This record gives sequence, C-alpha cells and structure tokens, in this order.
Amino acid sequence: MLKDLVTPENANVFIGKLGDILEKAI
Repeated sequence: MLKDLVTPENANVFIGKLGDILEKAI
C-alpha cells in the first residue's frame, strides 16, 4: 500500500518541497 504512494512524480514533488524548505532555512 505504501509503495503505491511512492511514484516518481510524488518523489519529485517531495524533493521540490524539501528544496524550498532548505532554501528558506538558509
């Protein structure tokens, strides 16, 4: 069930959000 949530598209969105958070933190 969890594997179904992890798609390349979702991974890209997740990484993008992480990048935004890191940029704001710096």
